[in-house]
Amino acid sequence: MHKLGESLQNYYLQGLAPSTQKTYKSAKVRYLAFCNKAITPPLPLSENVLCFYVSFLADEGLAHATIKSYLSACRHLHISYGYPEPHIGDMPRLAQIMKGIKSSQAKQGRQPKPRLPITPPILIQIKTLLEKQPNNFNNIMLWAAYTTCFFGFLRAGEICIPSDAGYDPGAHLSFSDIAVDNSLNPTLMQVRIKASKTDPFRQGVDIYLGRTYNNLCPVAAMMAYLSARGDANGPLFRFQDGKPLTRERLVGKLREALHCIGIRQDIYSGHSFRIGAATTAAQHGIPDATIQLLGRWESTAYLLYVKIDCNKLASITTTLSTPLK
Repeated sequence: MHKLGESLQNYYLQGLAPSTQKTYKSAKVRYLAFCNKAITPPLPLSENVLCFYVSFLADEGLAHATIKSYLSACRHLHISYGYPEPHIGDMPRLAQIMKGIKSSQAKQGRQPKPRLPITPPILIQIKTLLEKQPNNFNNIMLWAAYTTCFFGFLRAGEICIPSDAGYDPGAHLSFSDIAVDNSLNPTLMQVRIKASKTDPFRQGVDIYLGRTYNNLCPVAAMMAYLSARGDANGPLFRFQDGKPLTRERLVGKLREALHCIGIRQDIYSGHSFRIGAATTAAQHGIPDATIQLLGRWESTAYLLYVKIDCNKLASITTTLSTPLK
C-alpha cells in the first residue's frame, strides 16, 4: 500500500469538516481493528469483508445511519492509500445487507429519533413567549438568531461558536458579516457565511434575507439585536454576560421555550430551523431547485452556479413568513 505523503495526507483530511474528521478517525480505527481480528487485509476494500464488517457493527448495536457513516470512512481510507474510487454504493450484496439491517432495526424500534421542523406558527409562539420580557437582551439575541437560522436555511453550526474559547474570526459569524441596503430603513440584509460543513475551503457564501413587515421578520429582529449589541468585535451572537451562542446553548434555550409553550422539546434540534424552512418553502410551492439553492444542499452543488438576483432571493423571506391558506 502506498499512503499519501504526510503533507498530502494533511490536506486530504482538511477537505473534511472537523466533526467529520473526528467521526472518520474513530471509524477507521474500528475497521482496522476488525480486520486485524479477522486476519484479513483491510485494503483494498473488498465487498466480502465489508459485508462481514457491517454485520459485525449491527450486532454491536450501531444504528444503520452510523454504519453508513463508517462505510464512508472506509471509502476515505481506501482513497487515501491511492486506490481508485471503490464505488461502495454499487456493491449489491452489501446494499442488500444494509437494507436488511435497516429493516431489522426498524422492527426492533431502532428507528432514528425524528427531528421535527420549526415552522412559522411555532416561531410565532416562541416570539410571544420571548416578548413577555421585551427588553431582555438575551431574548432579543435569541430571536435574531432563530429568525436568521430559519429564513437563511442555516445549520446551527453556521451561526454558533463551537465552544466558549473556540471563536475564529476567519470562520465564524461576526458583526462585520452583516450588511444592509439602508442603515435607517433596511429592506434587504446580507449575511456572509464564511465557512460551513460543506465548505471546508472557506470560499464563503452570501445569504440574502428581505424585510417582511410582519411578525416574522429576520431583518427587524437583527436590527433590534444589533442596536442592543453594538459593533464590538467577537462572535455575532452572544449573551449579555459575553458568552457566545454555542450549538448546545441554542438548542438548550430553544427546548426551554418549546417546553414553556407546551410542545414536546426532545424531538427538536438546532437542525429543526433548516428542516422547517425547507418544509415551509415546499408547502408554499417554491420550486425544488430554488429550495436546494437556498439550503446549499451538496447533492445539487451545481445549483450554486445558477445566478438568481439577490432581491428575488430576499423576496422568499416574505413568502416563508406568510401563513398558508
